[in-house]
Amino acid sequence: MHFFSRKNLAISALMMLMLCAMVLFNSGTGHAYAATHAPSVASQATTHNIVRPAAGTVHGCPVGYACIYPQNAGWNGDHPSNTYYNYGTYKLYNQYGNHYIYNNQTGGAPFWLCTDSYGKTCPWYVAAGTSAQTDFTPLNSVKLVPSL
Repeated sequence: MHFFSRKNLAISALMMLMLCAMVLFNSGTGHAYAATHAPSVASQATTHNIVRPAAGTVHGCPVGYACIYPQNAGWNGDHPSNTYYNYGTYKLYNQYGNHYIYNNQTGGAPFWLCTDSYGKTCPWYVAAGTSAQTDFTPLNSVKLVPSL
């Protein structure tokens, strides 16, 4: 009987360990968002549609990140001015005019472009693995979420 009890204890412990690992690896800052966003890639932007799996750094944007490049500087020698990694909303400060964007996030995570400061009104996004060029003048925040 002791063998059976130890076996059950070991299986239970293993299952708990796996559950904890799933929670740790799948948890982020989490951010709820309304599903009312337009399903188009940055409609005001010129998209370059460079769809490729995020396998490494692209234009200086590390895998898992969404990157913004300085105003009117193209890819700026592969040196982004702003990089974002964690899910959530980020206010933009002094960002005007045309900027390149590269979304090097994984798992299909979109990079939302928002006109308000709180990530509630986000009419455009840049799909994972793509780039865009857009006017940041009407934008006041950007938002990273796990998926559409």
